[in-house]
Amino acid sequence: MSTLKIYFLLLLLLIFAKSSYGQFVGTPYIFKKPIGFPTLSTTAASSITATTALSGGTISADGGATVTARGVVWSTCTGPDISLATKTSDGTGTSTFTSSLTGLTGNSTYYVRAYATNSAGTAYGAEVSFITLLAIGDSHQGGIIFYLDGNGGGLVVATSDQSVGAQWGCKGTAITGADGQVVGTGAQNTIDIVAECTTSNIAADICANLTLESYTDWFLPSLDELVLSNNTIRVQAGFADAFYWSSTENSENSAKVFLMRDGAGIVIHQKMIQIKSAVSALFKYLLLLSGPGLDVYVPDDGHNAKRIRLDSTLK
Repeated sequence: MSTLKIYFLLLLLLIFAKSSYGQFVGTPYIFKKPIGFPTLSTTAASSITATTALSGGTISADGGATVTARGVVWSTCTGPDISLATKTSDGTGTSTFTSSLTGLTGNSTYYVRAYATNSAGTAYGAEVSFITLLAIGDSHQGGIIFYLDGNGGGLVVATSDQSVGAQWGCKGTAITGADGQVVGTGAQNTIDIVAECTTSNIAADICANLTLESYTDWFLPSLDELVLSNNTIRVQAGFADAFYWSSTENSENSAKVFLMRDGAGIVIHQKMIQIKSAVSALFKYLLLLSGPGLDVYVPDDGHNAKRIRLDSTLK
C-alpha cells in the first residue's frame, strides 16, 4: 500500500468512527442565521379628536427572534422613540395591532412611530403625523372656540367688545328675515339688517365692518348664539356682566337682548336704546374637509360672527 493511501486512511479514522450499523458518526458543522431586527410599518392615525387618536402597526417579520414588546410612541417632535413616556404597550409577537393615543392637546401636530423589540433590539416603522382637532376653549382665528358640532365644525367667539353703547337701529321698520334665533342664523340676520337698515354704526353694521386679526367677516350673533357662548366660555371670553344685542328682531320696534352673566336672562329692548355691541362672540365653522373649500357662515357670540373659507385643513 502506498504511503499516500495510508495517510488518507488515517485521516478518515481521525475524523469518523464507524458505527455498528455501518454509518459514520462525526461532529457536524452547525450554521445558524444571525438574529436581526423586526420588520414593521406604522398605521396611519384615525378617529382623531382633540385629545385622542388611534394608530398601531403591522409586524411582518420578527427578525429571527420572538417580539417581546410592541406598540406606538408619539411626540410633538419628529423621531419619537421608546425612551419617551408617551407610548403604548400592545402585546407581543408578529401581526397587526391597534394602539390608542391619549392625553393629546387640541390643534397640535403629533408624530407617531410603531415599535417592535426582540433580542436584537428595537426597530421602528415609518413615521406618520396627524393634527388633533380643536377643542372648546382653544384660541383660533381671532377668538375662542365655544362650540363643536361633533362633525368637525364649530363656533368661535371674539375676546373683545366693539362698542359699549350701540343701537340696534331702524325703530319702526320690520327687517325681513332678521328673526332667526337658533344657532347658525346670526350671519343671515346680519346680512338682512345691513341690507334694509342703512344707518351707520348700529350693532349689525359695526360687526359687519369689523376687522380683527385680519379677519373681516364677522357678524352679529343670534340670540341662541349669545346664550350658548355665555354657557360655555363666558369667563374665558371676558364678557362683561351686561346686556348684549343679538341680531334677532322681536318686532318693528324691538329686538332681543341677552344679559351675559350667571343665571342670565333674555330681555326685549327698544331698538334705539344704547346697548353693548359685543364682538366678543364670533361664530365660524371649523370643518376639516377633503376637496374644494366651501364658504360657510357661522354666528359670533357677542354681536359678531364671521364667514370663513373651509379647506382641507383648518386655517
